[in-house]
Amino acid sequence: MRSALVLAVLAAMPAAMARAQSLEPPPFTSMRWQEDYSYLADPAKRSGAWWERLKYIESPRAAGTYLALGDEFRLRYQQIWNNDFASKGRTEGYPMLRWSPYVDLVAGRLRFFGQMLASYSGRSAETRSPATDQTGLEVSQAFIDWRVPHDEGRLTLRGGREIIEYGSQRLIGSGGANTRQMFDGGLARWEYGAWRVDVSALRPVTLRSESFSDTADRTKKLWLLYATHAPLDLYYVGFENDIAVFNQGAGRERRHTFGARLFGARERWSVDAEANVQTGELSGADIRAGSADAALRYTANESRYQPFFEMRANVMSGDRDPNDRRLGTFNAMFPTAQYFGDIALFGPANLVNLRPNFGAQLDARTKLSGALTLYWRQSLGDGIYGPAINLMRPDGGSTARYVGTQADVALDWSYNRNVSLRLVYNVFVPGRYVKETGPGDTIHFVQATVTFKY
Repeated sequence: MRSALVLAVLAAMPAAMARAQSLEPPPFTSMRWQEDYSYLADPAKRSGAWWERLKYIESPRAAGTYLALGDEFRLRYQQIWNNDFASKGRTEGYPMLRWSPYVDLVAGRLRFFGQMLASYSGRSAETRSPATDQTGLEVSQAFIDWRVPHDEGRLTLRGGREIIEYGSQRLIGSGGANTRQMFDGGLARWEYGAWRVDVSALRPVTLRSESFSDTADRTKKLWLLYATHAPLDLYYVGFENDIAVFNQGAGRERRHTFGARLFGARERWSVDAEANVQTGELSGADIRAGSADAALRYTANESRYQPFFEMRANVMSGDRDPNDRRLGTFNAMFPTAQYFGDIALFGPANLVNLRPNFGAQLDARTKLSGALTLYWRQSLGDGIYGPAINLMRPDGGSTARYVGTQADVALDWSYNRNVSLRLVYNVFVPGRYVKETGPGDTIHFVQATVTFKY
């Protein structure tokens, strides 16, 4: 009798283990429409978590039709000393709130995804930016997908408003510290095996501080062809800006970017490298620019704290001579705001930087990370630019190349799947170039963020 009981338990173990694995929900992403909860159609695969009943609400009348609901609520406080090297006030501390509920309706080959964004900032009106801090209450995403029937592969056609990310977000990312970068337009996506190819024509949305005031920017256009087959991305991005401003001057910019990205991981090592070239013109002046980025990471997977060390290097071209008929300033167009850390001082233009960083998993819930970043101007004939590729400070006639040194440390803690906490401290010590061209005080930055998601 006892032997039979043991055999029965052993026989049931594989099925129980398989069921436990099937209950693992998809990880949260910044692109919430990518999360697939369709497995919840099978009641046997549900764990009983409170949020599951909101992720698969099946229509009683139409088979294959279901609704998924989700939300993100984020409260953040940050303080900065000597903002913009003390040229825009010495100390500024303020709370920020971001709320972004969404609805995902799937009906056979059709899908509608809609998401709201409410972002508010306690920052002063003089320094508050709708591009990064506050945009009131807005529709951040509202698009329709149609999966076109096809014998091989899958074709998806999309139209409406969406947030997009490609690769490591070096060129096209999801936006600012408290807002999101939105686009209006259309996309066609072809998936075949491991290949995915996107063709898009879009206009960026201009963010304003008042609710329901964000509209497509008629001065800018973006079109792209992006193909990915791990471990390789190949892309072309076209961009127009009627009111571009660079150290060399202002005018109508038409730019073409051709690039490739290599990424992947094997055992303890991972790599992410990208290079691109840019051509085009700015008010008749030829554009000849480019960038190269590389990151090599080693992770001690078998060690208790799984520590990692990464070396990252970036080169973004600058303009050599503001008085000639050639523009050499690289334009990343719509990069992630945290390109060089949470403090988000600079955008990727006319910079060379070296960024060693490290991290360790202190326990199942807690991660500690840090970085040291050294910045130089790539060209002495050009200035430095902000995260929106806005001219932050002109060259000022300085012959100094070193911009400054930045140190970062961050602590991430998860209470559970839905609630997390992040604490950040950054310091930036200006170099000779900054001190020679204006205010040059040391910048200190602290940030605390609590996030709730489902």
